Amino acid sequence: MMIIKRWWKGVAILFGLLLFLPVAQAAQPLDFTRCNSSTQTVLSTTEELTVTSADTKGIVMSNLASKVFDNMTVH
Repeated sequence: MMIIKRWWKGVAILFGLLLFLPVAQAAQPLDFTRCNSSTQTVLSTTEELTVTSADTKGIVMSNLASKVFDNMTVH
């Protein structure tokens, strides 16, 4: 009975490691340049909370070979 419990624990650990292995290999580097301009306005202030508004406009330039983020806009 003890051998079966150990065997199941080993299978569960191995399955868990194999389940997360493709996620670790799928990571891609992110390399982009973001140029933007923004204006921030305070809408309301109390002792505990400050509420602000932000208006941002800009563009993203991709530095990757795939140019996946090239010419994306920021609003």
